[in-house]
Amino acid sequence: MRRLKIRRLLRLTLVILMALSVISHPVVEASGKTSFQTNEYDSDRSPMNKLPGEFRAEVAIIYMNDFRQDIASAVKGWKAYGYEVWVMVSASHDWTGGYVEGAFDGLTHYDEVQTYVDGRMARIGGGYYMVPTEGWTTYVECLIGKAIEAGVDGIVLEEPEFWVDAFYSKAFKKRLQLFYEALSFQEANQSLRETIGAFMAKLYLEMETDVFDYVKNLNSDVKTFLALHSPLNYAEWAISTPYAMTLDIQSLDGYIAQVWSDTARTPIYGKTAIFEHAYLEYTYFENLVDGTGKTLILLMDPKSDDPNHTWSDYRKWYEETVVAALMVNSTWFELLPWPERVFGDPTIPRDYAVELVNLFRVLSVMPPLERRGPLIGIPISDSYLWARDLPPQGIYLLALPLMAQGYWIQIFPIEKIVDPAFLKKFTAIILNYEIWRPTDHSIADKLSQWIREGGVLFYVGDAVSKEARENLLYLLHAVDLECSQLTYSTYVTAVDNDLAHLCGEGVSEPLAKTWDAVTEMKSLFGDSLNDSSSPTGKARVGRSLGGQPEGAMVYGPYIDLPPGNYTVGFLLKVDDNRQKTRVATLDVSADVGRNIISKMDICPADFNESGVYHWFNLSFTLNRPARNVEFRVWFNPGVVDLYVSQIRLVKAQGYSFLSLDCSGVEPLYAGDGKLKVAFQKRHGEGLFIFVGIPLCNMMPPSNFYDNIVVKTTLTLLRRTGILPETEGVLSVTRRPITAIYTYREMKLTGRFVDLFSPSLDELTDPAYEGLQYALLLDSDSEIRNLLITEEQQLDNTREITVVVVAAALLVTVMLVLFTFRKLSRR
Repeated sequence: MRRLKIRRLLRLTLVILMALSVISHPVVEASGKTSFQTNEYDSDRSPMNKLPGEFRAEVAIIYMNDFRQDIASAVKGWKAYGYEVWVMVSASHDWTGGYVEGAFDGLTHYDEVQTYVDGRMARIGGGYYMVPTEGWTTYVECLIGKAIEAGVDGIVLEEPEFWVDAFYSKAFKKRLQLFYEALSFQEANQSLRETIGAFMAKLYLEMETDVFDYVKNLNSDVKTFLALHSPLNYAEWAISTPYAMTLDIQSLDGYIAQVWSDTARTPIYGKTAIFEHAYLEYTYFENLVDGTGKTLILLMDPKSDDPNHTWSDYRKWYEETVVAALMVNSTWFELLPWPERVFGDPTIPRDYAVELVNLFRVLSVMPPLERRGPLIGIPISDSYLWARDLPPQGIYLLALPLMAQGYWIQIFPIEKIVDPAFLKKFTAIILNYEIWRPTDHSIADKLSQWIREGGVLFYVGDAVSKEARENLLYLLHAVDLECSQLTYSTYVTAVDNDLAHLCGEGVSEPLAKTWDAVTEMKSLFGDSLNDSSSPTGKARVGRSLGGQPEGAMVYGPYIDLPPGNYTVGFLLKVDDNRQKTRVATLDVSADVGRNIISKMDICPADFNESGVYHWFNLSFTLNRPARNVEFRVWFNPGVVDLYVSQIRLVKAQGYSFLSLDCSGVEPLYAGDGKLKVAFQKRHGEGLFIFVGIPLCNMMPPSNFYDNIVVKTTLTLLRRTGILPETEGVLSVTRRPITAIYTYREMKLTGRFVDLFSPSLDELTDPAYEGLQYALLLDSDSEIRNLLITEEQQLDNTREITVVVVAAALLVTVMLVLFTFRKLSRR
């Protein structure tokens, strides 16, 4: 009987301890899924296994970059922690040189490295960017075979990247000329570059198909994922790879959208728009997988690849990308790619580490998306990466102004319209053939049918290439417009009263953009100071004395420009205008300084007066799009002090507008004679609207969030009644979580927990100004019980210690009593 009582007492103690555990770790039903990526092969050393509150993601993705790595031990170690384990292998990076330098098969493979015209090989750290040859594919499959033999649950092939200018390797030219027998590399003109870019994507498509088929043939239960940046980012970075083409790979299970601060910080005409950039990148992937049955994983990164920033920068960038990701339809999140460089960095602020753990917990139980309001789509093709008539940033001229009004804009692959159900999600579509090259007339037929069923299609911009003009004419025919040719007007007036007020100074005015030399341009040296004679109230100054070197006193802003005639002005002054010795060289360069487009030497005597600012203008012509354009002031010290106030770019328009001579339409903008620059036409239940204002006329934009094309589009959309007036706020609910990004002042009603606050501040009816963001949790949500603050983390540690000690004491007392009773019976 006594033994029975003791057993009951022990059972009661166990129940109490279990209850304490449950109270300390409340159960919330998980609807999200999380993963992370690591290059730590010893799982015991990973910070992901030491996070506060014993947080665990579901999937650990181990990076494998060399055939000599012990992947079997790594997989075994990570599985011991209860993870589903995947292995990631690069499609294009020979990180260690194990293949190129001969360690793999005893042969060197330098001829398979992506190579530039000057013979330079494309490098990544100490490794190489590879042409997807048969030999390289065999090497990648060797790594994957080892991983599958080790028992992995998934394989990720990442970053199939081909630099569009690195097409001079022997291996690539051999493959290309086998496919295009008469091709000559003597002059890399635009047509050849487009052919080459498309062929690069074709080679990677072949490799991806081979690799994923190889995986499924070895073990059909192993998941297969393709991890890559968005087409917006790869186009900006001049990289070719396939996107929509990969949907035909039957052995591919899903994608990891590699969007983070480094992709989202890519400048748009010299400025960054991290939230907008990241959001539009994510939306492409949402639409890529929509209706395919493939899985989408959204990646974010709490720390940039660039070490030259503060934790405060990294934190803000991460928060903006998290908000952007939560506005896209997926519930699987890759929390971070490299936990070792985040939690393993001793300089990480403690409150940021706590915030990250809380966000990880929230993402692990993230409910599905609830998005309200009409959806506007902007299509692109895979050809966006290699065949355009504008720099890739042209797409933001269409998207950002509408986002700033609070409307949902999404980028989508035009190739998806083969699925009739896909287009039904969009209320309106904005089509432009300047930013990608159409090749299939069936696009027009599918869009025409969508309009008939009630859609609103805008064609905006020019049609420069032969393919664009042919496809636009075919589209016009598909919406029952008889038009045999496209022409241009040099003069335009608004016929529609609702549009007349949009022109402002007139759409035919020259485009101008001005940068402040102190706050908006870069500098290697030179003081910034207040200067009342400068229009901005400040200036950058290079001193004649003081030992300053000759170099770029002012440079930037690294913008992309379309073809055209330009004048760049430099607003300068000197303190003494008597000398005739060169004080500076003004120049225009492209491709990060490698290509000098125009330059001019100036001396103090070129200034009419000392101490007075003068404009020095440098004209130049671009016959093809130019990337990373800089306007530089190269200072020659030892002559006089030189002050720089502003840089101004003016595009001489010789403005022309794409125009049509057609009947049966409602004119909106009239051009020369009977030509229509803009018009609308009913087609079935829907509406076709044509706006022939070329986007190149607005590049670079004088205002990120405003231009005449979008003003016209927005006015007409609102007039149709399909776009309501908005508050200039983007907001989604994943109940009980709300993510917002504001362009104007706004106020919420209710009580919320600020998830970007490490102390989990409680907010009542919070208000926000323009260009702010927030991630909020309903204050009465059970999810709140999962979260910790910095203080609670310490308190929880103490509580756990107290519980463990109390339990140990209780068990000890019971054992003593049991022993004493047993002895007393003897």
